[in-house]
Formats: sequence, C-alpha cells, structure tokens
Amino acid sequence: MPASLAAQLYARLSLDRRLGVKFIALAPATRAAWLAAAAGKKIDKKIGAETGAKKNDRKIFAAPRAPVNSDAPASAAAATATPAPLSPTAAPSPPISPTGEPLRQTEPRLTGDAEKLAACRAQFAEICACRACALGASRRQVVFGEGNLDARLMFVGDYPGKDEEFVGRPFVGNGGQLLTDIVEKGMKIPAGEVFLTTLVKCRPPGNRPLKPDESAACEQFLRRQIATVKPRVVVAAGQTAGQILSGRQEEIAALRGQNFKAGEATVVVTYSPVFLWQMRRKYGRGNDYDRQTWADIQRALRELETS
Repeated sequence: MPASLAAQLYARLSLDRRLGVKFIALAPATRAAWLAAAAGKKIDKKIGAETGAKKNDRKIFAAPRAPVNSDAPASAAAATATPAPLSPTAAPSPPISPTGEPLRQTEPRLTGDAEKLAACRAQFAEICACRACALGASRRQVVFGEGNLDARLMFVGDYPGKDEEFVGRPFVGNGGQLLTDIVEKGMKIPAGEVFLTTLVKCRPPGNRPLKPDESAACEQFLRRQIATVKPRVVVAAGQTAGQILSGRQEEIAALRGQNFKAGEATVVVTYSPVFLWQMRRKYGRGNDYDRQTWADIQRALRELETS
C-alpha cells in the first residue's frame, strides 16, 4: 500500500478517538489486512464521515473475507472449503429425558459378597425401571447408594440433590464432605466401611419438598436395602427419612434423641448434612445444630459399641 494512502487512513481514524483506539488495539496482522482491503475502496465512503464510522465500526474492524470466485467450478469450491469434523463410528443417540437432556446412568459403587452384590444389582435395575411416581419421568438418573454392603453403619438422606443427581452418587458436594468429616474424624470410622443412600432415589425438581406418594413409592426400596446390608445402626439424616423409618409423622426436633427400629437395625435421627453446612455458613462452626448433631452421632456410636 502506498505510504500516502496509509497516512490518509490513519488521519481519518484519528477523527474518532473511540474508533482509533479500537483500530490500534488490533493485532498488527489484522490491521495490515484491513488496510490492504481498504486500499481498493473509496476512503470517504468507508470511514470519511464520523457518524458513519461510529455506526459501522464493527463491520470495519471485522477480518476481511476472502473473495469468492463465483465462476469457479463447484468441485474447486468444495476442495477449498473447510471440511466438517468427522464423527466417530456411528452410535445410537442416547435417550432423551423429559427435560431435554441425554439420560446417563452411573453404576453404583458397591463392595461386598457376591450374594449381596447380586441382590443390589437386581434392586438397582428395578429402581431404574420404576415409574411409580412423577419423579420417574423428571429425573436425570437414579441415585441408588454406594459403599460397603457388609457395613455396620448406614446413613440415609431424604433425596439426592443437584450434585448427587449429576454424578449419580449420594452425599456429595459440601454436605457430603461434611458427612465424610463426621464419619472419619468424628466417629473414627473409615468411609469405606459405611453404606450411604437416600430414602427417595430420584431428585425432586428444584430440590422441592417430597410429596407423600414419592416417599411411599421409594420406601420399599430403602427397606430392601436395609434388609440386604443388615447394618447395626441406621442414621436417618433428614426429617423425611426419619419420619419414614420411625413411623411417626413428627418434626425432626421431636424425633431426635430417641431410638427406633428398622428390622434388626437401630435408627437414630439427626439433621441433614446439607442443612448443617448451611447453618455453619450462617452461624459458624460449633453452633447449636452442630452440638445437637454431635449428640446424635454419639448416640449412634454407643449403639454400635453395644451391638
């Protein structure tokens, strides 16, 4: 490009500080490409008027497009076109949930003897096929539970939350980490020696409260899990789980501090780890809910020691 033309272009750009700053900020190669493209056009029509420049600055500073030769044969155009990325070997599309997301199901992480593993896999398949309540149609995936099938201690939450549904595992996220600390640091029990699950195996939309028919539909699965694992103590970590396992429709404050029975297991009711985490954020560590929960955990430990 002639030096005089470049000088005129820069002079025109200086009329609009905002436009000029944008131009100078471009990469050198982009500035050179723009100047080269502008050389064959009338400067006054492109950037001569300040108002026009402000109105069209996005178009001006867009990278110039390569000219298209309309007379070139179609085969030549196809040869120069960027090829679309090749997909891997064709596979059937995943099923779509009612929410429009592909369904994906995580296999539960289970350890134990062959008989218990077979029983749990059969239960898992049955739950995956369950449509006994509306949650069967809205869920992203089932959260069966995980852990040691020979565990003496089982924790049961109310239902899987967003994080749990995403990974297909119970008690994850902030609440899950708090529960792990309670088990390993407070109770001095390795996490691998505990079984974790929830009363309801599907997440209610928006983590809304459970409906009675949803709890009733999943109660049979929970009781079968307890019968398979045969724990000595079940900690119901949530009000709805506590109500189902105690058989009493009372607030969690009234259910705490008592022992109930679920088959041969002793049931101790306490707060949900997610609720505890929220209370810690609000009131700090060592708040009243922390102290009440620790009293419940000590009750569970005493039952483990004497059973």
